[in-house]
Amino acid sequence: MRYCLAPQPLPPFVDPEHFEGISERLAREAGRRVGFALSFRVAPRARCRAELASGKVDAMAVADVAENRAVAEFPRRPDGRTDRERAVMQLHIAMVRRVGTAYQWDGEKFIGPPPPIVGIRIGAAVVSHALQGTPVQIDESARDLKLALAKLKLGRVDAVFGLKEELAAVLANESDGTFEMQSPERAGFAGYAVVGKAFYQRHRERVEAWWRQIGALRGLPEFDPASQR
Repeated sequence: MRYCLAPQPLPPFVDPEHFEGISERLAREAGRRVGFALSFRVAPRARCRAELASGKVDAMAVADVAENRAVAEFPRRPDGRTDRERAVMQLHIAMVRRVGTAYQWDGEKFIGPPPPIVGIRIGAAVVSHALQGTPVQIDESARDLKLALAKLKLGRVDAVFGLKEELAAVLANESDGTFEMQSPERAGFAGYAVVGKAFYQRHRERVEAWWRQIGALRGLPEFDPASQR
C-alpha cells in the first residue's frame, strides 16, 4: 500500500520525516495485521490527493470534506456516516490574533465583530471549510503558516487560522509575545486513513478489515496521544 503524507509535521500524529507519528504507526500496524505492507512517501497535500485520484498512490490521511470525498473512500458506519471511532487522528482548528485585538471565535462563529481579513495556508481545505458562512475575506496566499503569521505581524491580515498542532509548532519559535491563540473544543475534527476509489473496489474486504484494525488499535496505550506529548 503506497501511503502519501503531506510535509507538515503534526505532533504527535504526523511525522513526515521518520513516519513514526501515531497516524502512521496505526496505519502500518493495522496493515501488517491484514496483509498490507505500507510504504510512505511525502508530497504536498494537493499532489497526494491528485495521485490518490489517479491511482499513483493508494492511501493518505485526510478530513471528511467534499474535495476528499470526491476521490477517496472513508470508513463508514452502517447509517452511512463517517465512523469517527476508526479515525487515525483528532485535530483542532485554532485562531491566532495579535495581542490586544478583540476578535473572538467559538469554533463555529465569531463573537462580536469578525476579523475583516483572515489568513490561512495554501491548500488548507478543512480550515477554509470551517470558515464557510462567516463574513470574512480569506487570504490563502501564504505557502506556509510561518508566512501567514508574518503577514499578521505586519497587519496585512487580521487573524490567522490553521490546525492547532501546526500553529503551536510555529508559535513555539515566536518569543516576543506578539500573538495569542484560541482553540475552542468544538473546533475539533477527525482525520481518516482513506484509500482511492479504485483501490477500494479491488481490495474492499481487506480495506474494511484494515479500518476495523485501526479502530481496535487506537484504544491501546501506545497509540494514545496523551502519552506521546
